[in-house]
Amino acid sequence: MVGPFKVFIVDDHPLLREGIKTKLRSDSRFDFCGEAGNARDALSLIAQCKAQLAIVDISLPDRSGIELTKELRLLYPDLKILILSVHIEPSRIVEAFQSGANGYLSKEVAPENLLTGLATIATGKYYIDPTISPQVVSALLNVPPKKIVTDDRFRKLTDREREVMQYVVDGKTSKQIAELLQISEKTVEKTRSSIYEKLNVNGARELEIYARRIGLIE
Repeated sequence: MVGPFKVFIVDDHPLLREGIKTKLRSDSRFDFCGEAGNARDALSLIAQCKAQLAIVDISLPDRSGIELTKELRLLYPDLKILILSVHIEPSRIVEAFQSGANGYLSKEVAPENLLTGLATIATGKYYIDPTISPQVVSALLNVPPKKIVTDDRFRKLTDREREVMQYVVDGKTSKQIAELLQISEKTVEKTRSSIYEKLNVNGARELEIYARRIGLIE
């Protein structure tokens, strides 16, 4: 691949996309070529702009970013894909790479790491956010198979619900979650209610107990 590399962004948060575009435009190695807020649009627009690199969020409104990665890998074998997500569970990261991702970054990472990650995968190498890679290695070495979440109720949650669940278990308020995900507090409350109903729990405390029982947290 020869630079500047054409980069396509797939994320349902307009403000986040704007921030990434600003960062890309400040670096001569990259050329922003397009964006989409959902998987459906991404599949057609990536081809139109002949993207070489794609930044893909895991939580998309119409399907999982991991599912999108699988499809992109089949349609565009040469496309390099960098997953950008709030999810840092080792099992999720491993799943992303198994689906065809070339790199994985936490959404809380410094902007400089985003450019480093893109530059790394552009050369054909794999990249994992250095702030989470020790957790992945540790998990692969030490976590027994039972830590992989197989609970049927948990598997019914959408990616957005799992995203919110993780923040709730971490002790964040609905207002804090809304700010982190750039959605309304009302949407967060609605999502929390859906989580509680699907998992048959009453409130954050029972949710934490449930998360510990299925091995989602220590």
